[in-house]
Amino acid sequence: ETRSAMERYFSFPLLPLMALVVIVTVIPSANARDRFERSWPRIPG
Repeated sequence: ETRSAMERYFSFPLLPLMALVVIVTVIPSANARDRFERSWPRIPG
């Protein structure tokens, strides 16, 4: 039963951890998007 308890304990913080990873990757990409749009031609549509 200890193994399933540890799996539940480690799988619960997994969602906030994934959210943290997404935030950390999206915030720098928002700053890089300005340079990306300047380096690449604007796609119509």
